[in-house]
Amino acid sequence: MQERLANDARAAGLSPSQFKLLGLIDNVPLLHHALDVYVQSSDAEGTANSVLEALALETPLVATDVGGTTEVARHGCEALIVAKGDEAGLVESILQVIRHPEAASVRAGNGRIRVETELSFARRTQRIESMYDQVASKAGLRAPASVHA
Repeated sequence: MQERLANDARAAGLSPSQFKLLGLIDNVPLLHHALDVYVQSSDAEGTANSVLEALALETPLVATDVGGTTEVARHGCEALIVAKGDEAGLVESILQVIRHPEAASVRAGNGRIRVETELSFARRTQRIESMYDQVASKAGLRAPASVHA
């Protein structure tokens, strides 16, 4: 796979000094801390785990508005979000991060805070419990007191 990607990059006019295919990375945090910007340019995405990683690791983020991406990263708050297929918008957003690192750093910090608060496991569990409580209440049921202890 790497050889095919390298051939595609060369066919697109890139020299080997302009790209590096890293293969399997064991230390994702170390990689993120070396990045100026993380770009998720997917045309389709489910749960945006790589976006969550970038937010948690305070990596400036540019992403497309697909799948769950916009549920975890908001344009201008934690990331720069562009429409799927908007290549010019993607390039401009990447350049904006590079040209304005202070603003990118603020958004990245906001991303970390959001992951630790609104998107934390405890907060998600709380929301699920609340939904169950609402359904039980509508059905005339009450959860035992020990459930929420």
